[in-house]
Amino acid sequence: MATILLLRHAQASFGTDNYDKLSVAGHRQARVAAEHLVTHLEPISAVYCGTLQRQRETAAPLLEALQAHNVAPPGLIPAFVQDARLDEIDHERQFSMLIRRMTGSESDALALIRDTRRSSRDYQKVLKRVFLYWQELPEEIDGLESWTAFSRRIESMLTDIVGRSSRGQNAVVVTSGGVIAGIVQQVLKMPASGCYSLYEPLRNGALTRLLHDGKRISVSSYNDSSYLEVVGQSEGEESLLTYR
Repeated sequence: MATILLLRHAQASFGTDNYDKLSVAGHRQARVAAEHLVTHLEPISAVYCGTLQRQRETAAPLLEALQAHNVAPPGLIPAFVQDARLDEIDHERQFSMLIRRMTGSESDALALIRDTRRSSRDYQKVLKRVFLYWQELPEEIDGLESWTAFSRRIESMLTDIVGRSSRGQNAVVVTSGGVIAGIVQQVLKMPASGCYSLYEPLRNGALTRLLHDGKRISVSSYNDSSYLEVVGQSEGEESLLTYR
């Protein structure tokens, strides 16, 4: 069997002008994730990453750690592949376009969007409403990626990763919560309506393990952030667990 480890990006900068960059805590999580992977995972054959800043900044310490620890199999340097198919759903664009359609009121839409920038809890509530509404749209609206198009792109990415893997190899995929939830929903053959329930509880830096033989794929573990808890407790840090 081969292993694919889906790593959700570390904490981004919610509530700032540039959400896409990692926060101070996010950089710490990314370093801890890198150390954990190179220490406890068998040799890594490939690292895949989306093109978003928060994804690339999460992958960077892992690439540095792989070099420093020289954990690649003899004569093999882990491949590093950036691919936009691993980019997150464009929630900002969804909010700006779909909330107006959902509320039917420009003023209500603006107030709702403003509230989401103040509170992570409020953001999550609105995200759920928008996500489920978006899934029901029959097609793209003004170039906004549809649920169907999103599902196809992540399916094609997973197919490519599986096709490039050989028996016993380990690939790490640095991506975002929506992509991870969508991939697992597909692997488990859940209906589309089940995707959000997988998405909501995902923690920053959490690991989801897939096993495959080149054809069949199974989910071995999901949303595992225990290594962050252990490091945080052992080093006296308040908490390394975050959700956004």
